[in-house]
Amino acid sequence: MRFVKRKKVFFAAVAVTCLVAVDIVTSRNNAGNDPVVDSYFYDSGENDDYDGVTGASIKTHVSIIKASNPLLSFSKGDTADLTPAEVREMVFKALAGDRHFGTLIPELKYKIDGKGAGCWVAIMPNIVYCPGQKYMPGDQTDPRIIQAVLDYIADSTGAQRISLLAGGGYAGYGEFDIFELAQFGSYTWADFFPGLHSDFTLGSIADSARVRHPGKIIDCINLNFNEIMSDGRPYNEIPDSERAGMAPQIYPVPDNNQIGLGALTTANTTADNGYVPCDAVLNCDILVNVPVLKTTFNDHLVLNCVHKNYIGSVSRGVYAVGDTYPRPRVNSLSLLDHDELVETVLNLFAYHPTDYCVIDGIASLEGDGSHPNGRSTGFLRRNFIMTGGDPVAVEAVACATININPMDLDLLRWEHAKGTGTMFLDQIAVIGDSIGSVRTDFMAPIGRAGNYTDFHSMHYYGRGCRRWLLLGPFNASTNDSEAIAETDANPMAGDQEDGKTWTEYISPSDYVDLTVADQNTATNSIIYAFSRIYSKTAQSGMLYAGGVRDIKIYINGEALTNASYLTYDRVSSFPVVNLQQGDNRILVKMRRSGSEYGFSLAVVNIGGLTERNGYVPHSSSSWTLGTPDTFTAAQKMSYFGGRTLWGTFYHLGSDVAVEKAGVAQGTKMILASSPNPFNSTVKISFTLPKSNAPVLLGIYDASGRKVADIYKSRRAASRQAVLWHGTDANGKEVMSGVYFACLKANNAVLTRQLIYLK
Repeated sequence: MRFVKRKKVFFAAVAVTCLVAVDIVTSRNNAGNDPVVDSYFYDSGENDDYDGVTGASIKTHVSIIKASNPLLSFSKGDTADLTPAEVREMVFKALAGDRHFGTLIPELKYKIDGKGAGCWVAIMPNIVYCPGQKYMPGDQTDPRIIQAVLDYIADSTGAQRISLLAGGGYAGYGEFDIFELAQFGSYTWADFFPGLHSDFTLGSIADSARVRHPGKIIDCINLNFNEIMSDGRPYNEIPDSERAGMAPQIYPVPDNNQIGLGALTTANTTADNGYVPCDAVLNCDILVNVPVLKTTFNDHLVLNCVHKNYIGSVSRGVYAVGDTYPRPRVNSLSLLDHDELVETVLNLFAYHPTDYCVIDGIASLEGDGSHPNGRSTGFLRRNFIMTGGDPVAVEAVACATININPMDLDLLRWEHAKGTGTMFLDQIAVIGDSIGSVRTDFMAPIGRAGNYTDFHSMHYYGRGCRRWLLLGPFNASTNDSEAIAETDANPMAGDQEDGKTWTEYISPSDYVDLTVADQNTATNSIIYAFSRIYSKTAQSGMLYAGGVRDIKIYINGEALTNASYLTYDRVSSFPVVNLQQGDNRILVKMRRSGSEYGFSLAVVNIGGLTERNGYVPHSSSSWTLGTPDTFTAAQKMSYFGGRTLWGTFYHLGSDVAVEKAGVAQGTKMILASSPNPFNSTVKISFTLPKSNAPVLLGIYDASGRKVADIYKSRRAASRQAVLWHGTDANGKEVMSGVYFACLKANNAVLTRQLIYLK
């Protein structure tokens, strides 16, 4: 549902916050009255999304350009200072490379021009503090990126109105000061961002574009003064004489998604049955979200990027602390429900989901992240730009670049289920530089408690198994007697054993409360819980598991734990488990002996394997960087471990078909390519289990469209190598981007991703 569009012209700006963190063990979101997210998130198994990547499985695309990309006119390392011209070139290159499927038109231009004459574009960066109020790079969007984005939209698209949004209310300045002032106290923008003039202002970005395009409306809007009032006008467009007695207008949270889900429960929606969105965010035609990529210290959210930027999409006049409206616009947005921050940002996002994302990866804050807090926040220079038109895909790739598994974020699971976008990396074509080339292990948040050089014991940052089949209750005085063949357990929903039925239960959180799942339990009740972990490859991880009273855990029939008096909020043992490729069976057996009866389980990464050896702390006293600190082995385990293993997921379906990367199961059919990426010619080689088999080797683009067949034989040799010169079936050179080599032979199909950079 999109509300009536407004085309009025006035000045304003975007406020956006950034906070985030994660829990220590199991209990994640307070589900409130909301349906369980996994009840909308389909149960995987027999699903092509996981069985191998093909051109047809690609659903969207994301562009990454780092400062050393060979297509740039310069080359700089990840930690080098960049000039405004270099940042601009990176932004433009990322936008140009992200083309609409089947066309040569950049996705952002395609979306804007598709709206026709009079298109209103709003640009929403993360601008919260004035320079010097907090350390700027890594905490807020680089203004050099903001300028490049606005210039691109003004110069290269048909947008008729372009509004730059910002906030700045925390500093106590007026409505337009964030745009008009070059100096705040003793600091200027130039003190933090190399190459800017000492008299640089945010407003000058709009001023210069306005000179070049006098026929366009290019304005600035401060969202702190942009709430929609009872007559439908924004606060900043109403004369003072008409404001008396007016109140902000509450809008219900839209439910325009494929599952019909409306507002998730928060303190705000409970009291108001909705929110007061800002006019520019709600009513613009195209919303371009320009956040910085960082972590944050708020529980559950973990990543402060695309969705978290929506905290600034409402006015402090409505949601700041105060007795009556309008509230002090210099205060923080404390009346928004930050305890249920995932639900809050999902609700705000629903009013106008991001149409296009430009991610600031020039610098990042890790650990406690946003709003730096001394030595619990680290600083990283990274020097890349990421763009894309699918906000869920962009956020998922952002997770991957900091080695956080997107599957750990309930926020992304909700959005994927709602149909906002795709979160599965196998379905996202990455154009330009690869995820691996910009990936960095990020420190997990510690909740503003102490320094990272202090050891805080083992942390849990992943997402536990919430899908279970339950059987019971049985009655026994100890946990040793077996009601079923425990080592051989491999049930499906509806199967019966000993007169009882395996029944599906989806927990609202990582803690599986068996008193809720089965209200017939009593002292000495025994319940079995079964699930499966699918792993794309054979790999090792740590078993984070805990329960109250007697618990036994089996992985693939092997008993791993027989411990008493464990507690689900303090993981007590971390055995290493070896997952086989494909499905792995999990069986948990619990006996009740008290009022509390439940457990948690997750298989997570081993943080001690990180290549990170230290971090650069932030000094909150002077908003500068401190002296680098070195991690001990125990600290590495704590601050980089406890995350869901890559390539794994929990499910209750039938065994998932397995296809190794480039090797078909049950055969020795192999497909390989070199070099990759390539800029002129790539050698594609394959090996077959037997010769004289029919073979077809084709090239497909990221949308699944065939580009050319490069090898075809009814009786191929068992080994063959073919050169592809980046041309289509007519011999015409194709454009740079992601392609797939697809080999069909012996009733099997293999694919290999190719990156063409000319």
